[in-house]
Amino acid sequence: MIFFVLLGIFGGLCALGYSAMKFKNRGSTKLSVYLIHTRVAAQGAVVTAMTIGAIYQMLDEFVWNKKK
Repeated sequence: MIFFVLLGIFGGLCALGYSAMKFKNRGSTKLSVYLIHTRVAAQGAVVTAMTIGAIYQMLDEFVWNKKK
């Protein structure tokens, strides 16, 4: 399960890094709106990784019955 934690951290950092690279080319978008979009992208990556991890754990425990 540590894989999904690392995947969430990596996804969040990638979203922040991408937004940092595109910061100068944001056009006429206000700074506050741009930062809110960056925060939503990073949180979305983390929540997606957590959701996939929870679904995998439920499938592993209840459907595939791999637990001893």
